Amino acid sequence: MIQARLVVSGNVQDVGYRALVRDSARKLGINGIVRNLQSGEVEIECEVKSPEQLLEFQKAIDVKGRGMLDINVSNIAVLNQDAIPSNMKPKYQSFTIDFSVAPMSFAKGSAINFIAQQRRVSPHAKKAAEALAEQQRKARGPPKPQQTSYSPAMLPKKKDEK
Repeated sequence: MIQARLVVSGNVQDVGYRALVRDSARKLGINGIVRNLQSGEVEIECEVKSPEQLLEFQKAIDVKGRGMLDINVSNIAVLNQDAIPSNMKPKYQSFTIDFSVAPMSFAKGSAINFIAQQRRVSPHAKKAAEALAEQQRKARGPPKPQQTSYSPAMLPKKKDEK
């Protein structure tokens, strides 16, 4: 069994794409979850039986100009693809839609750390992460000067103290 994480970019939010992903996964016997990201992309976590099944799933969800609202996938990035030991229990029992919106930074730390950990990232995801990091830097403002702490013995004594 293989656990994979994919990020799909293009016109994939508010067009019925997550339902299409769920239906395609269920037809292929794939378990997992699909969710929207704040970046406008869609994230898919799934468990497949083989690399061939993952490829078949990718082909099924690589949709161009389909549906009432014109679903249009521009890129499918496979960010993680790890084998699950046979003695490990699968993470998912079915394929579901997460109706919340996940933040861009779902790994350890910021969006930039997320991108640095990945093998291959869509240009859209990288651009969104860099913009987010720049916003965070601006929100923090310039670095504050460090304050030096003194021990009471180092402070000047008051006139009435000897």
